[in-house]
Amino acid sequence: MKTGKVYIAGAGCGDFELMTLKLKMLIEEAECIIYDRLVNKEILVLAPKSAELIYYGKDNCEGGLIQEKINATLIEKAKEGKNVLRLKGGHPFVFGRGGEEALDLVDAGIEFEIIPGVTSAISVPAYAGIPISHRGINTSFHVFTGHSKDDGEKIDFETVSKLSGTLVFLMGIKNIEMITSNLVNFGKISSTPVAVIENGSTCHQRTVVGNLETISKIVEENHIQSPSIIIIGDVVNLREKLAWFEHKALHGHKVLVTSEKTQAKVTSRLVRSLGGESVECPFFTLDKKSFTIPRLINFDTVLFTSPQSLHAFFEKIEDIRQLLHLRIGVAGEKTKEALNTYKLQANIYSNSYRTQELLNLLTEKEEKVLLVRSTSISAELAVYSQSITELETYYVDKVLRSDEEVIAYINDVDIIAFPNACTVKTLIDSVGREILATKLIIASNENTALKIKSYGLHVNAFGNGEITEETFKTCMETEHCIKGKKDGVVNRRNKGFTHSARAAS
Repeated sequence: MKTGKVYIAGAGCGDFELMTLKLKMLIEEAECIIYDRLVNKEILVLAPKSAELIYYGKDNCEGGLIQEKINATLIEKAKEGKNVLRLKGGHPFVFGRGGEEALDLVDAGIEFEIIPGVTSAISVPAYAGIPISHRGINTSFHVFTGHSKDDGEKIDFETVSKLSGTLVFLMGIKNIEMITSNLVNFGKISSTPVAVIENGSTCHQRTVVGNLETISKIVEENHIQSPSIIIIGDVVNLREKLAWFEHKALHGHKVLVTSEKTQAKVTSRLVRSLGGESVECPFFTLDKKSFTIPRLINFDTVLFTSPQSLHAFFEKIEDIRQLLHLRIGVAGEKTKEALNTYKLQANIYSNSYRTQELLNLLTEKEEKVLLVRSTSISAELAVYSQSITELETYYVDKVLRSDEEVIAYINDVDIIAFPNACTVKTLIDSVGREILATKLIIASNENTALKIKSYGLHVNAFGNGEITEETFKTCMETEHCIKGKKDGVVNRRNKGFTHSARAAS
């Protein structure tokens, strides 16, 4: 049997999008993935369903027997003929024991590659608004492990205390008192600024700031836990002006995204861009139907109700010139954008994604209309005087989920995003309304918001057909106002949001 190859890779420091393009391609092709606790679980979703996933939760940073087991498993799986991805947090060669694993592979005669990752030593301070180097402040930075086999005692603090550059200690939160007191004892000024960053580059990131004399007490009072890194030096003072990540609208919040998987990816990226964490739990899937486009010469107008239906139609059409005589109508901004990708402009446009509102814009009573959509709404078309033919391009199927699974998802988040009224009904029919009463709720449109409110639930914000950045910001503004009233504090609502992200009472 041919021996497989091992890729020792760094997954970055927490933010899902900080992994390298090379790592993404390797994950998508991996046959076996061996990963640890600091790897963002969203990354593993990219792995093929056939991939073998092996977790070694090395909660301590010393390795010991568990490291020996990891090394043995790498060799074993490679000898089974599998291409193995050893996935670590950060960079595999920055206190990641990647060198030890590679040496064992060399001894076993197994081919390997090292895939660098974004190390927390540099990226996490950046997310806290702290540049580890800055002109006029320092000319060097130094990275240390704060947790070794001898609890850090092997660090030459006498030498380290004399360094003028920024000091970065990884995995040192349990030994912070020992680290700071040693630096002071060997001559470091006790007023030297110190920052400790917990869960860096994730929605749970917290940063506390003090100095060598006070930081240990501050860490204890704020219950700062691992994973955390310690930054020591005057660059910490820049955080007061440069802090950016923790000020994002969704920072500290987890959002349950219930859209179908294609749209869920779009919403999840939006959530991450706003500093939040996305948990995807689709209740429906979209599957393309087998359909035939009718003779377009028999129609005057073609209407598209969604980007999905539009793309499915254009994948089928053999000659785009067949559309030359037709008026084209679209529902919603995203559908219009999809049409524009084919170098076509809409003659009829509704800023709502509701099919009925698009049909209401038809003016010619005798025109023949081709309505391209997902599921049929034939029963609702009788009120229109036009001759309307429906072309269904894809199915909407339910995703079967147990009540226990849905409850676990809901309990893990504090915001729930609903794409449509069907999803609202499906979820509430499954687990009831009470579990949603303490959550922030947003909806993609007014119709969905009304459905939510019919169950006696509060809607914090809704969009005009889709969930946007402004929808989330309105949601958070509403939350702050409610909290302010409860605390006896007057908060002003932001009046700058447009109709596409209205707060719903």
